[in-house]
Amino acid sequence: MALLECIEQVFSDQGRVFTKPWFVMKQGLKEQFTALVARDGGRCVSLYMPAHRSGQEVLQQEDRLNLKNLIKQIRLDLAERGFDRPHIDTFLQPLEDLSVDAKFWHHQSEGLAVFLGSDFFLTLHLPFPVDPFYYLSYEFYLKPLIPLFMGDGQFYLLTLSLEDLHLYEGDREGLHNVEMPSPLPKKMVEVVGSDVEEKISGFHGQSVHHGQGDGKDDRKDEILEYFREVDRRVMEALEGERAPLVLAGLDHLVALYRQANHYSNLYPEVLTGNPRYTPRPELHKRAWDMLAFHFDRDRQVKMDQLLQWQGTGKTSTSIHEIVPAAFGGRVDTLFLDRRQMIWGTYDEKTALVRLQEEQNLSNTDLSNLVANEVLLHGGQVFVTDQIALPEPDSAVNALYRY
Repeated sequence: MALLECIEQVFSDQGRVFTKPWFVMKQGLKEQFTALVARDGGRCVSLYMPAHRSGQEVLQQEDRLNLKNLIKQIRLDLAERGFDRPHIDTFLQPLEDLSVDAKFWHHQSEGLAVFLGSDFFLTLHLPFPVDPFYYLSYEFYLKPLIPLFMGDGQFYLLTLSLEDLHLYEGDREGLHNVEMPSPLPKKMVEVVGSDVEEKISGFHGQSVHHGQGDGKDDRKDEILEYFREVDRRVMEALEGERAPLVLAGLDHLVALYRQANHYSNLYPEVLTGNPRYTPRPELHKRAWDMLAFHFDRDRQVKMDQLLQWQGTGKTSTSIHEIVPAAFGGRVDTLFLDRRQMIWGTYDEKTALVRLQEEQNLSNTDLSNLVANEVLLHGGQVFVTDQIALPEPDSAVNALYRY
């Protein structure tokens, strides 16, 4: 999944997994998520923090300072829980190394997630900012990643032109350039030869002039050849992706690109007009306005079903009922309050849930636990503000399969 940038794993002599976070991984998100959920057998830290691609924050090393402050807090927390200094130093060494890795901090996105265990270390670059936060327990805290995992709001936008093309990755917040294994050819001449001359005739029109004797069909063939090469490089960049790809361009270029396209989820609607003369924020707004219904449709259907089936035994707002149902694979769709943590324990043998007022050494956030189980069993999870839940009086709403 292209929204997450991940590392190339390198195994040390001690068997710990280390990471180089400046490589982009486009497949295997589900496998990684499953590995994070399934990991068991020791203390682990989930850390979230904002990050920056450029600007004063980078020059002043604010992101590094944020990480160092979080490390200090984790040190104090571990000490209060009875861990000695040598153990803490060894456990947190990968985070300390990360805080001084200059190359790492020059390859950031808007947010950063770090997962640390005694034999595991993984960094994920997030396409949205997150508040500084860490979670110290016996399992990783993954609830902030769920919207990415479910593909909620992810899309791609390809701006078509004979002079300049761009492939963007988009979400609710904005558009970002996609890092291409093979850069897109910026001009048609790069693909079809030096005898091609382009002429852009304003925002609503675009014409192509060739050498003497060339006809209309020849021009179409050249454009189609150009777009086939663009499609090849787009497919290379988006291999394994399923997020919708939106085209932006003049009608005749869009029609030709559709002939060349091999991406399986090409969105049927188009952003018309010449994108070269449309600012990126406006492109994003137009694309998001067009896609908002697409992204919300499935969520709304499940919300309607949950409300319709109340009292039939196919829904629940009780964490005592929902946790065992999730472990049994019964939950089709889960709606969660993005902020509320529900501290407690779950005994899988007895299917007993015990709630507690606050975090301690032995409990967990049950909302995180149940979300992980629903996803592992192929269900859907939607994380939102509590007021937007189907039943807002409860922080967890579940729709059962049976």
